[in-house]
Order: sequence, then C-alpha cells, then structure tokens
Amino acid sequence: MTKITTQIGKVIWFTGLSGAGKTTLANGLYKRLRKLQVSSVILDGDILRKNVNTDLGFSLQDRRENIRRTAEIAKMLAEQNIYVLVGLITPKEEFREMAKTIVEEGVEFQMVYVKTSLSTCQNRDVKGLYALAGSGKLKSFTGISSIFEEPKDVDLIIPTEKYSIDLCIEKLLNSVVRYC
Repeated sequence: MTKITTQIGKVIWFTGLSGAGKTTLANGLYKRLRKLQVSSVILDGDILRKNVNTDLGFSLQDRRENIRRTAEIAKMLAEQNIYVLVGLITPKEEFREMAKTIVEEGVEFQMVYVKTSLSTCQNRDVKGLYALAGSGKLKSFTGISSIFEEPKDVDLIIPTEKYSIDLCIEKLLNSVVRYC
C-alpha cells in the first residue's frame, strides 16, 4: 500500500445498530491507518458516554446532544489534520444530518452505514444489552424499544454479515484514504 505523504483531517462517522460492528471496524481501520503513519483517533460512543457525556441519558433529546457534542469534538480534532473515526449508533436521520452539518463547516465528512440485521446484532450481543432490552430491564434501546431509521444518504455501506472483517476494513481503507 502507498504511504500517505500529505494528510488532511477528516471525520469518518460509523452508524448502525449496537453490535453491527462499528467499533470493530473503527479499530481495524485505525490500525491500518497507523501502519500508513496517518494520525488518527477513535471516538467510541460507549467510551464517550462513560467518560465525557455522563450527564446524558437515552431520551431523544439526550441522544441528540450526545451526537452534537461528539460532532464538535470530531471537527476540532479533524481541523488538526487527524482522521477521526466516530462510532455512534446515531439512530435518526436528523441526527446524522446534524453531525454532518457541524463537521462539514470545516472538514471533510464521510458517513459509513454498518448495515447488519437486527437478528445478527442480537446474536452478537457481547454486552448482553439486547437480552436486557428484551426483558424490559433496559428502556429506550435502539432497535428494540427505540427507533433506528435506516440511513438514506451515506457515502459507504458496509454489510458486515456479507463480508469478513478484513474485507470490510479493506473496503473502508480504499474509500476513506487519500493518496497523494
């Protein structure tokens, strides 16, 4: 693979259900970018909620604010010529549009839909969240008791049920990296 000689920051925003593979793909892409000596960072939804957005719940208003804050942070980092890999469910089209609008004021933005069926996400449920939501112990869980609107306007669709993780990461790399 060709080494990147000039780096311009950008935001790659992964959207999809819990368990779709957003974090897995972001981590894999991050490792590949680092091998190319590309400055990059991951903003993971779970980590942001645990450490930065601890004051937010899961109402639509709180989800919107979580996404807004994340978009602002991502934009600031990308303006420093860093590739920012954001992994957030981002359940509504209006939230995705808001994130895009915030980021595109200063840097390039790419929306990646990690398309995976609800049943596959439930089978992958490493955190046990779908089981909790199914039993009623977890309220407002996206895909079960809270809506996930399928994205209409994305730059790339990655169907993780169809391709291996390595092939998905290769498709991502080919889509998001600029060669100079």
